[in-house]
Amino acid sequence: IAIEEGKIRHVLVILDDLVSSLKSQQTDEQLIALFYNRRHFRPFIHTHFLITTQKWNMVPSRFRAVVTGLFIFPVTKTELKTIKNEIPLEAFSSVEKQLPIIWGTPNNFLFLNLTNKKFFSQFDELLI
Repeated sequence: IAIEEGKIRHVLVILDDLVSSLKSQQTDEQLIALFYNRRHFRPFIHTHFLITTQKWNMVPSRFRAVVTGLFIFPVTKTELKTIKNEIPLEAFSSVEKQLPIIWGTPNNFLFLNLTNKKFFSQFDELLI
């Protein structure tokens, strides 16, 4: 990739329902290196990941440890509890009461920004 000096390029890697492939030791080590060093992979190239999965805990814990955002579409109570147990955000209980409204419209989702600990319905910030 030809990089213009000082200009940052963003690369998005999408892993669509490939969680079982992440269990391979060789794949795991290569992707872990990329995940943990994604901002320093090459100067001026920032690598971002979008991983889709139906089960949060199927994503290896080493990957979950560096997640900065989480889109949650309607899930079972058990799956939501799994997520809450691993991501103990203070306001989660308040947000949980709003989920029937948030998920009441087709294709709506809850977004958790884990960097600043904010919640969003779609991309509208929830004031808690």
